Amino acid sequence: MTKRILKKLKSRRGASFLLALLFFLICSMVASSILMSSVSNAGKINSNKEEHQKYLILSSAVQLICDDLNKSDYIGSYSYTVEIEGTWPDIYEKKKIIQEEGSYSGILADILQSDFDSLFAKEIKNTKPDDVIAENLKETIIMPHTIEIETQTGTNIDNSVIQVELKVVESYAVEMEASLDNYKILAEITPKVTKPTLSALLTPGTYKTEPMQWKIGWITVDGYE
Repeated sequence: MTKRILKKLKSRRGASFLLALLFFLICSMVASSILMSSVSNAGKINSNKEEHQKYLILSSAVQLICDDLNKSDYIGSYSYTVEIEGTWPDIYEKKKIIQEEGSYSGILADILQSDFDSLFAKEIKNTKPDDVIAENLKETIIMPHTIEIETQTGTNIDNSVIQVELKVVESYAVEMEASLDNYKILAEITPKVTKPTLSALLTPGTYKTEPMQWKIGWITVDGYE
């Protein structure tokens, strides 16, 4: 009887089973950890892929508008007249500068030309000689313009709408913000030369400014260069 009890106490069958169970439990935990990590990485990859698609689409939209601005020019136009008024011997010259409609050669002429004309109107008003009257100045309040572009890329974000906001500032630069969902690209297109100016008013006639052209000043992603 005593020998049987000692034999059972020395038996390792139960311990081996516990060790096997513990080993199986550790393997299960490691496998679960690996599976969770794989799922998390797959989600990050999909998210990064979608962000990259948005970046490419927004970059293309911004580049398209930048290319158009880079190939375009603005020309201000005005006429100068001198009229003799009064009766002899009280006669005098009435000098006038009259702003004409300018020209912008880009595809966005419908929304940008009036803004450039408005800036040029301020130039006429501020730099004309004191003895010259300014007429027909095309001064308007310059507001941001929003363009909507529908995406057609063959990806899962097709038919999304890109919003591009354009604003002309005092320097004749064009500020741009393109957004898709919460993703944004900002850019500024700056003049290659100084702003349009008046020529010396010597003889009556119609005058045009030198063509103003633009170049890419900077582009940022999500507000960070």
